[in-house]
Amino acid sequence: MLTPYTNLYAGLNPHLKPREPQVQNARTYPWIRNPPQVLCHALEIKDRICQTFETTGRLFEQHTVAFPFQEREPVYPIGVPVVDVNYLWSSEYFHFFTEVLPNVLFLKEPHPIYCQISPFTVPLFRWFGVQNQVVATIPHFASRIRARYAECGNPSPEKIRALRTVVGSKIIPEKRHGVLIHRQKARALLNEEEVLATLKTVYPELEWKVFDLPSLEDTVDIFSKAAIIVGPHGAGMTNMLFSAVGIPVVEFMPLEQPNLCYWHLSEVLGNRYFMIPTPSARDYCMRVDCATLSDFLTQSVGKL
Repeated sequence: MLTPYTNLYAGLNPHLKPREPQVQNARTYPWIRNPPQVLCHALEIKDRICQTFETTGRLFEQHTVAFPFQEREPVYPIGVPVVDVNYLWSSEYFHFFTEVLPNVLFLKEPHPIYCQISPFTVPLFRWFGVQNQVVATIPHFASRIRARYAECGNPSPEKIRALRTVVGSKIIPEKRHGVLIHRQKARALLNEEEVLATLKTVYPELEWKVFDLPSLEDTVDIFSKAAIIVGPHGAGMTNMLFSAVGIPVVEFMPLEQPNLCYWHLSEVLGNRYFMIPTPSARDYCMRVDCATLSDFLTQSVGKL
């Protein structure tokens, strides 16, 4: 059954509430998604998500979503055009990378780009070949062009393919080492050293890299050589865009605040996604049961 494009993540966190959750009068194309693989607390995760946004029940079975086609030739008004790709969460790494940046890649004219500027904004634009001027304010004489379909938390496969096309033209991914993503504040792993030791025990043939917000060049280098990505829910997971197709992605999810945006990204990229829901404490920080983790990696993820 074909379901219309809807922002399925609108209710998962307070910041994921779009003004128009469903695209109206848009050309759409179908895309099949498989359900996330949830290690434990699967019913509780499903209940929490379905309580916040009732239509997400279909996420836990194979389903088809109709995504909108991205506009490639916007109609420019009279005046000096500035392309507005700014919205509430466009300064956040995941949203900028997967939702804003592809909108700019689709443009054919070198008009200035208006967006919230973060430390990664211009470096990512330049790495992906965007040479447009980036402005933090729109001049009073400019005509604003609003980029459409900022699919908050649920970027279309069309957008992800555009990113991967550029990545594929610049790097050749390998599968050399494991990557454990480090977080310092919210959703940090309280026993990260124990988790790392477990990963080394289960996969002794791999060298393990702890990812801790290096430069963009180092980020690309680390993730382009990843044989497996492990980490807590957070922006670092977005960098699987630089990795080889089909690798395992293991995400520790705060049981009290589940969010499926990295399952969606993994599914679009063709990776093997696994969620390990974990009870959390203050700021949704988690302490992982490493005995369970070891059994899960051995039995479910298997050899790399």
